[in-house]
Amino acid sequence: MMIGSLFKIKGRTGLLSIEIFKYQTILLLEWFKLRNINDFLGLLVEMRILIDSQNTNVIWSQFDSVEEVLNTLDTLKRRIELGDNKVISELKILFAPTGSFQEISIDSGWSEKFIELATRFDEIMDSK
Repeated sequence: MMIGSLFKIKGRTGLLSIEIFKYQTILLLEWFKLRNINDFLGLLVEMRILIDSQNTNVIWSQFDSVEEVLNTLDTLKRRIELGDNKVISELKILFAPTGSFQEISIDSGWSEKFIELATRFDEIMDSK
């Protein structure tokens, strides 16, 4: 006999194993750390606008080209919109001190703006 929790989705009832239930609960709790999704998506749009410039230099970042950074930002934005909470750890690395976004900002002449955006990122992440 499988021990689990009863669930109901679209009129169907079934048994959800405890392991799956725990895993999904952890994922949901992590996802709810981003309570203000619109502010978060707006932040990514601002990053994209800054990076989509002729003066952008990615030489010290993890990216090989500006186009790769823009594609990555678009993909991350879509994943957030779809509720993919695994994107959080990736964004923490990108926005971290000496992360790719900071390296790009320094080499591209907008490091002060990056500090402002990174601070907003931290505030969004901390609004649990």
